Amino acid sequence: DQDAYAEALIGKRAGETVEMPITFPDNFEKEAVRGQEGKVRVHLHEVMRVVPPPIDDELAKGMEFETLEQMRADLRERISAEKTRLGKQRQEEAALDQLAKAAEIPLPPSLVEEQQEASLRAFAQRLQEQGLGEEEIRNKLEESKAEAQQDAERRVLLFFLIEAIAQQQGLQVEPADEQAELEQIAAANSNEQQRITAAQVRQHLESENRLGELRLALLERKVREFLRENGKIVDKQTVDKTEG
Repeated sequence: DQDAYAEALIGKRAGETVEMPITFPDNFEKEAVRGQEGKVRVHLHEVMRVVPPPIDDELAKGMEFETLEQMRADLRERISAEKTRLGKQRQEEAALDQLAKAAEIPLPPSLVEEQQEASLRAFAQRLQEQGLGEEEIRNKLEESKAEAQQDAERRVLLFFLIEAIAQQQGLQVEPADEQAELEQIAAANSNEQQRITAAQVRQHLESENRLGELRLALLERKVREFLRENGKIVDKQTVDKTEG
């Protein structure tokens, strides 16, 4: 437990030894001591204090900027871009939510169940990575079933809804759209030591049968953009007054 470690070590000096109780997790590498009580002994060789650097041109140069003002301008631009992105995302989600509420699309139970199981498997893997025991994982999965069911139903509904909107509005993923996305993925994963090409990204996705996922994501992006650009922003208070 990180909090217990922090509480036991705060205020100690270099050269001191701290001993604290511990319960070995169920997935501990030595099976013989799993679940048993024990002790951990920590010897402090050195105590270091984190001191923030001065905010000046030297700091900016360390961040690959010529001056502090250039770094600040870049940060302002990034913050502005992120606010714009989040604003667009909220508009798209609001439009999809309204359409989902009005949609009458029968959902195949098998597809919903498949999505629910995939979500629970991913959740179980995250819990394992956190070091939780098998029994605790089972309990948390049981507690999450209803929420996973609702989430699966929404994802399946949005899948059919996006497909329907795309078909109705004549939206489709062009080869140029796919190529541009592959090039962006390749650039994001390249570095000075290794340059990845769009062809390599395509080959990797094809080998894992995930190229369809990419095309579906691109189609969803086009539908979201269409809804945002063609939707009308309505003041909820005005609507309520009209309905009243």
